[in-house]
Amino acid sequence: MADRDETLLIFCQNGTLIGNPDDSQRGLITGIIYLCVACISIPMSCLILYAFTRPEQIKHSSTKCLTIATSADILNMINACVISGLASIYGWTLCDAEKYWFFVFNYWVLWMWYFYCIASMVLAVNRMLNFVSTRAYNLLFSGRKPWLWLVFMMCYCTAGMIITPCVLVYFPNLGHYKDAIVNPFHIYQNFAKIGIVTSSYTIMLIYIARMQRSLELDHNYQIPVSLQSMGVAMLGDFCAIAFLLGSYVPQHWAFYAYSGTMSHSSWLALHSELFELV
Repeated sequence: MADRDETLLIFCQNGTLIGNPDDSQRGLITGIIYLCVACISIPMSCLILYAFTRPEQIKHSSTKCLTIATSADILNMINACVISGLASIYGWTLCDAEKYWFFVFNYWVLWMWYFYCIASMVLAVNRMLNFVSTRAYNLLFSGRKPWLWLVFMMCYCTAGMIITPCVLVYFPNLGHYKDAIVNPFHIYQNFAKIGIVTSSYTIMLIYIARMQRSLELDHNYQIPVSLQSMGVAMLGDFCAIAFLLGSYVPQHWAFYAYSGTMSHSSWLALHSELFELV
């Protein structure tokens, strides 16, 4: 974990977060919007998670992977809407010496983003292998093996935090996060996510097209599940790019003023069932 005092020297001045505008009214409106999104989307996600965990569904390896990804959705929505919304309403920042927990929470936000990214990559490979190679699919995902992947995902996220111990900084009156320092692992894993997810679903589409030509699609329940996962994954690619733009776009660019709002809005769109069901 990065040294808190070092981070405070970079971002704080007299207990005030540098770069956070003195506009508490904007923070209040932002926080209320985030909480309203949370009140609708989190219960919907919980219902979907409940459906995935029913005995007749959870027995499928693909559903186990979807259960992990949906759980990551819910936890990210709590981070991005509930806690961040309250922080915007009450003006919480990591510069507040009495709220050390909020400083630690900003690490948790980044860890959970890593977790969602690796979960989506594993899900993409799962969907692709289901159509490409039954042997490889059974080797990697049959039975309870998806739960072993869960252990791998957690180790991956922890390794990322150890390799680059960086905190995300939340700006309550702007309503978005940015990396405290240049974070090579964050950059790598966002582009790795885009590459692995996009290539996996592209290969999957090619094999689905071949199956369609050979009339092998009848009663294959995997098709709609895979296509829905692909749609969410494409939104995830956009979110990964937007997240990086929010932290690394040059300040002299005109786009800089909107980059943070775009990154957080895409984050909400990715994890909110409101957008996924449109």
